[in-house]
Amino acid sequence: VKQTRKLLQASQSVFAAFLGVSVRTIQVWECGTSKPSKIARRFMDEIRIRPDYWRERLRDSIVKM
Repeated sequence: VKQTRKLLQASQSVFAAFLGVSVRTIQVWECGTSKPSKIARRFMDEIRIRPDYWRERLRDSIVKM
């Protein structure tokens, strides 16, 4: 999770908002206390395949907020 978040160059709070989960959820995923859901893992797989595309999407979503 942390490596995927770093690919997007996002803070935990920004990454959490992007995935639609809480910051606490990101924290427990990153420390290994809990595992992401199947859909969250699948989405992070997509991010790792095309990080530049998702970095752009993340920037667009922040600008629109």
